[in-house]
Amino acid sequence: MTKFVSIPLLFLLFSLTAFSQRNGRILSTRTATISTWERLQLQRNVLQLRTTVRLAERDGVMTTREKRRIRQLKAKTRRDAIRFKYNQRGRMI
Repeated sequence: MTKFVSIPLLFLLFSLTAFSQRNGRILSTRTATISTWERLQLQRNVLQLRTTVRLAERDGVMTTREKRRIRQLKAKTRRDAIRFKYNQRGRMI
């Protein structure tokens, strides 16, 4: 009787151990990288920010509206970078 109970419990213990190790490895690698599409999106945001700054400084006077627009673009780029790095997708790499 004890063999019928102990062997399935032993297999259950091994499977739970392997499952927990697998999930930990996925979580640690997922937060370190961003996908190609996300990298391109960040590069496009940076390009838009540089263009906006160049156009705002072109006439020598930066208005309040232009400063606000630049500040908003910087904040959006920063938020996107953090979101892309730490979002909870289920990808392996």
